[in-house]
Amino acid sequence: MERILQNPYIQLAIHLQLCKLQREQLPSLTYQHIEDTLRGYVWKRKQPQDLQEAVNDILQLKVGEIVAFLTKQVIIMGKSADLDEVYRKIGGMSK
Repeated sequence: MERILQNPYIQLAIHLQLCKLQREQLPSLTYQHIEDTLRGYVWKRKQPQDLQEAVNDILQLKVGEIVAFLTKQVIIMGKSADLDEVYRKIGGMSK
C-alpha cells in the first residue's frame, strides 16, 4: 500500500480531490485525512489492482466517508489515548 501512496500520480490525485473537497465542502480537510481514509477504510477492504482503479477510488471519495472514518478513529483512539493526543489527531491543537 505504501508503494501506491508514494506514486506521484496518486499523490496528484489526492491533492486534486483535497482541493475540490476543501473548496466545496470542508475547508479544514487535510491531505493526511484523505490518506488515512484511503489506507484505513477504502483500501483496507480492497486494494486497487492498478493506477486507474486507485485514482478512481480517490476521485469518488466523499466528505461523508472521510468524516465518518475519522470520527470512528477518534472514538477508538479516545478510549485509549489522552485527550491532548485525540485533539492533535483531529487537528484541534498545533502541538
